[in-house]
Amino acid sequence: MLRNLIVVALSLFTLANLTSISRVGGYNFYLYDFYLLILNLAVFVWCLKKGILRINLNLILLVLFLVWSTVVTLSNVIFYDFNDQFLVLSYLFRFGNYSFFGFLIYSLLKSKILSTYDFQHILRVNFYLLVILNVLQYFIFRDISSLSIYGFDPHQTRLTGTFLDPNYMGIYLILYFIISENFLKSRFISYSSFLMLLLTESRSAFLTFLIAIVFLIFKSPKYFIYLALIISFSFGTSFVNRIELSKASNDSSNLRIESWKNAVQLYSFSPEFGVGFNNYRNMAKYFNLSTPEMYYANSSNSSDSSLLSILVMGGGLGLFLFVSYLFSFGYKVFENLIFLGVILFNSLFINSLFFPSVCVLVILILNFNLANKN
Repeated sequence: MLRNLIVVALSLFTLANLTSISRVGGYNFYLYDFYLLILNLAVFVWCLKKGILRINLNLILLVLFLVWSTVVTLSNVIFYDFNDQFLVLSYLFRFGNYSFFGFLIYSLLKSKILSTYDFQHILRVNFYLLVILNVLQYFIFRDISSLSIYGFDPHQTRLTGTFLDPNYMGIYLILYFIISENFLKSRFISYSSFLMLLLTESRSAFLTFLIAIVFLIFKSPKYFIYLALIISFSFGTSFVNRIELSKASNDSSNLRIESWKNAVQLYSFSPEFGVGFNNYRNMAKYFNLSTPEMYYANSSNSSDSSLLSILVMGGGLGLFLFVSYLFSFGYKVFENLIFLGVILFNSLFINSLFFPSVCVLVILILNFNLANKN
């Protein structure tokens, strides 16, 4: 029963934008957030009765980060008199909800209520659903330019899946490739994730995959073949043409650099305390760093870099607490260090750490690896 409930939770995250239930003032609300909240509460009460909750350093650092972010966010929202305090704080609550889910999974694994086999089954079922959805999107609804009115980029020929973004889909597939090679040991998942990664034609994902392969080569020289394939594909006609088109249209690369510059400038206004979690959009508008037409775009929520976003939103202390939280999973677990290295590298180019589906998968794997090693 419990395993099936977790399967449903992860499946909802894979359905991603298909679970959107409302959009208010540029903020999205999804079915998976509400489902996970109810599941967390039910599992928490059950674990509390059974006495199997395992308080650890990760949870303590998470609480410190959430408390600091809440204080900073409320102080900025009150000082600048924004009228969407609830919506701003809801995104901090979302991250806490996801992270607490990971903590509960850790406790269930440590107490043997949830077995390693159960967890692997959950990941496999989720990947099969991902494959089906990606095939449908790529062959039936490849051109998503009509969705640009909702704030999505107008991709026309690339694999985006239900994420509606090839870059986020790319890092999600890379994480699944690493998961498969580390402990699922599934050729189908490894080969499928690699082939789908190629269809995203994502430069940030390709570069991240190269970093992942460098890590994996230390385990086995067999990964040289993937290195050769990704490099060969990168010089393929369609991919090179897309890069040239990007240069000519002056789009994604320059926009990303502009996003980084705006983040640094916004950070300079409040380097000690930051502007508040997910208050990026409001503060950018307040300091004239965002145009009115870009205010409701999905990309206006944060910088095109997760770490820069945290620095801007939580200041220096916020970034320190966040990085400490992440690396508390990895200082004794080599598999988590690889996982963190890959996702943090990717998060330099896109805000992947806070994309819901990616965020939940990262948190689950970090907690699984930690539970298995401790």
